[in-house]
Amino acid sequence: MVHSTQDKQPHSASHSQETGLSPLKAELQRLDRMLSSHLLNLRMRGRTSLGDPVSGAVIEEGEAEGLLVELFNEHQKICDIPTIEPPPNTRLPGLNRAAELFHLTTVERDILLLALAVEVDSRYCRLFAFLNDQVSQTRPTLGLALNILLPRNTDAQAQALSHIGHSSALTQQALLELQPGEPLANQPIKIPNEFWPYLLDTSKAPPETLSNSTKFALEQLGFDDNTIEAIKTTQQHSQKYSSEKLLYVISGDAESGRESVAKFFAAGLGKNCLTLDLKKIDGLVVANSTSEQESQREQISKYIRRFCREATWFNAAVIFENADVLPPIYQDAFIKQINHPLFILCDRDKQAKFLHHPNRQNFHITLPKRTFSSQLGLWQSRFQLSSFANNTIDLSEIAQRFGFGVDRIDSALKLAEGMQNGEQVETKQLTQFIHTACQKLRETQFNQYAEKLESNYETKDLVLHDSTQRELDLISAWVKYSPQLADANSGLNGMDGGRGLTCLFSGPPGTGKTLAAQVIANQVGFDLYRIDLSQVVNKYIGETEKNLAKLFDEAAKAQIILFFDEADTLFGKRSDVKDSHDRYANLEVGYLLQRLEAHPGLCILATNLEQNLDEAFLRRIQVNAEFKVPDSQQRYAIWKGLINRSAFSENHNLTDQTLAMIAERFEVSGGDIRNALFSASLFAAEDQLPLSIRHVVLGVWREMQKSGRIIDTELFYEWQQDINQYVA
Repeated sequence: MVHSTQDKQPHSASHSQETGLSPLKAELQRLDRMLSSHLLNLRMRGRTSLGDPVSGAVIEEGEAEGLLVELFNEHQKICDIPTIEPPPNTRLPGLNRAAELFHLTTVERDILLLALAVEVDSRYCRLFAFLNDQVSQTRPTLGLALNILLPRNTDAQAQALSHIGHSSALTQQALLELQPGEPLANQPIKIPNEFWPYLLDTSKAPPETLSNSTKFALEQLGFDDNTIEAIKTTQQHSQKYSSEKLLYVISGDAESGRESVAKFFAAGLGKNCLTLDLKKIDGLVVANSTSEQESQREQISKYIRRFCREATWFNAAVIFENADVLPPIYQDAFIKQINHPLFILCDRDKQAKFLHHPNRQNFHITLPKRTFSSQLGLWQSRFQLSSFANNTIDLSEIAQRFGFGVDRIDSALKLAEGMQNGEQVETKQLTQFIHTACQKLRETQFNQYAEKLESNYETKDLVLHDSTQRELDLISAWVKYSPQLADANSGLNGMDGGRGLTCLFSGPPGTGKTLAAQVIANQVGFDLYRIDLSQVVNKYIGETEKNLAKLFDEAAKAQIILFFDEADTLFGKRSDVKDSHDRYANLEVGYLLQRLEAHPGLCILATNLEQNLDEAFLRRIQVNAEFKVPDSQQRYAIWKGLINRSAFSENHNLTDQTLAMIAERFEVSGGDIRNALFSASLFAAEDQLPLSIRHVVLGVWREMQKSGRIIDTELFYEWQQDINQYVA
């Protein structure tokens, strides 16, 4: 360890308060004296100002002395400093806290002070440039710091150099950064930008990922009795061991309560919690070469050191969220660095690789999948802890629709409370407030990759072939009966119930695929999100998988329908591997198939080109609905239905016979009919006339011409003059 050769001097613990000198000023004045002494030693060893005579190229001794006098006088003028100075631990509170928490020696503490000086007063930059004998080097080097604080060229200085460079808390706990590329003694020292304000103010706001330790009853988390008993037993057993050696692996679904259980354990240890979501760390994809892996390992290790510094500062246990994304080659490096109680949160199928770690006391909790009953219990429990506790409402529909965990339920209730504006509201309105709050929280997660589609359409708005409708009916049946299929007591547990449902809607453009998805969403009461493939598919290797993971992870927490339009973009046939990009493209398809198979919700994939889809994907389809071009009777029904719901429903002269003729003559899809009617409505409005066959035919002609189809002029024979007039 590093020790100072300076003798301890008597002091008064409240010295800085008695003299009126601010802690920072006192620290800097003590630093000024050390620097003055070092400058005197330089002069005694023969250093003079006879260097480079070019003005500005060097900092002369006279300027350095002038800076020191200016700094010393400024720090002195608040009050007179007695000859006997108090030691550092009566000075700057944040610096003292760092010394205590990280067990710093006096020399290590003063090295921090040297590095801190340039952050709070730029004049020290010029001074250190002179002492470094390099005008561009405005931070103290490690060698300079030790020359100032320890006798020159001694064993103590050499030992300190080695210790601080390789094993000191200054570098191992990321209190200090050394700038590589130079010999150790010549490396500048710097306090990380996010940390040096802590040394000035111990009340600095904590990071957003910190949660304070608060004891609470497990019953508030909506678990069954067996799970509660298992958690309590684990807590009692783990408290027999040193807390920094504890490793808890908590596995379960994303909203199963993993983080809440970790906070329960941490509260029992008297610790706050600092959460690190490993999905948010760049560079966790394993590099190809050994040298790249070592560089990557060091970058990640540097990140973890900073994170552990925060955990020490805030007396926190460490939570690794989404730990299953951590490549195995980095596991030991991650876990060995952490000298805090560690909670690893992961999916059930990824728990095995974390269960046994040497030099740690390992504990494991598996949280069950939330049933509707437990989800409802969780909502009711959090509701009773909110400001709404005196209200009585039925939370069944909300619990069924929003499979949130503790944190998002609490956020939703807080958001709903703000909607009240402090006023008492009726039960129905309160339920609507909570529902709206939940929708907002969900959309915050989804909006980057998906568009919410309105689901106001009903079955009567959809005109389909019977075979297609029968396939769609299966989707409604799945939503209605899947909870029973997942219930082991239903007698149907031999079926693979409780799994998600993957549906394929295939057919030409405009045949009603999107409309069918909207009708189904309305029928089953789910929200419908159309995936924006331009945001999901990424040209960088591995990024598409990350984006898909975010989508499926969020969708698994809620009752929604994922609607992949133009699905052949993502689910196309895999290619022969000719280069690395082919290989990674195939990985994307494989990953997508894996997520589809594991997803507990409803996915609808629409395509115009079923023949382009990967065969492995087609084997995983449970519902395959083919959307065909409508026949004349179906076209008639579509024309009639759309006109009756249009602005011209009471202002047209189109008889049933006329509509039947239009349906028979023009073989167009439902989407074409909708677009043609939109154009026809504009023509009628412009003419200020009722909607007529002339307007409709012009709309059909325009739609066919717009889509590039070859137009049979005989179909439009009676209206050719109108068409010519329109074109002219």
